[in-house]
Amino acid sequence: MTTANGKAVVVQGKGALALANVGANYIAEVIQAKQAAFLEVNEGLDFDYVRMGQYLKINKKGNFVEARDLEVSYGDTLDVVIAQGETRWVLWGGDETPEKGQLIVSLPAKEELLPEEAAGLTKVQQGKKMVAKAEATARATLDNWLATTAQTDPSVLDRYSQEDLQLRYLAYIVPVKFLSPDDSPKIYLMNFAPGDTFGWGQYGMQIFDGKYKGIGVPANSSAKHVVTRLTTEERTKDTTSWLGLNFSCLGLFNPADYGIDPSATEFTADEVTVADEEKPKA
Repeated sequence: MTTANGKAVVVQGKGALALANVGANYIAEVIQAKQAAFLEVNEGLDFDYVRMGQYLKINKKGNFVEARDLEVSYGDTLDVVIAQGETRWVLWGGDETPEKGQLIVSLPAKEELLPEEAAGLTKVQQGKKMVAKAEATARATLDNWLATTAQTDPSVLDRYSQEDLQLRYLAYIVPVKFLSPDDSPKIYLMNFAPGDTFGWGQYGMQIFDGKYKGIGVPANSSAKHVVTRLTTEERTKDTTSWLGLNFSCLGLFNPADYGIDPSATEFTADEVTVADEEKPKA
């Protein structure tokens, strides 16, 4: 891994968006540029209804697999850059249910306020109200889905309840093994379980505090600046076992280590696709 960031560069090619602050932030710029390019040619299409890539999940063996094609497996270790993420209210269909693999609810953890809703509130009060409004929307969405589905399958009310709705971190994951000068980075989406979300936050604080200075990662760096090794491990509490994630820092990310010249790269909307099958069904 590299031990120094690249210099900031701004480029503007035909059909491309300007990229700035490349080097450590290259992957974040790729994602943001691709999102912007997609929205330019799909005016009014919200990102709740599109996806940047396939979902990645952990199977029962502890391997990273594509949610849509479980035969695509990367084993129990994957080296990635996680350059972007957001917290969302999420409910996936359970294993061994008719909804297995279905994303039942996926909504942002904050919802914009109407002008009349924000009137007279401080910034802090507005923030709290945005969070409360988003939670209410997510819970109403689940209630609506349950009521609609129960019309043809009443047993769905035994499978799911409001307690199953969780706040999860949605990470944009780019495996470094696929990086090349000729192709746009391969992007996966992955929902971190609540425990792994806390683990990701603690890992980010370790990077910020300078724990990895010995391998060339300066203090005050962001987790998106580094190559992270994801590994799975079985965890047990009382009589419950589950598979969790470990995060290890391999060093600073530098596009040049993969033969990439950011100033020669253009990004389009080609790999951002409408994902009707992954929209909330309510």
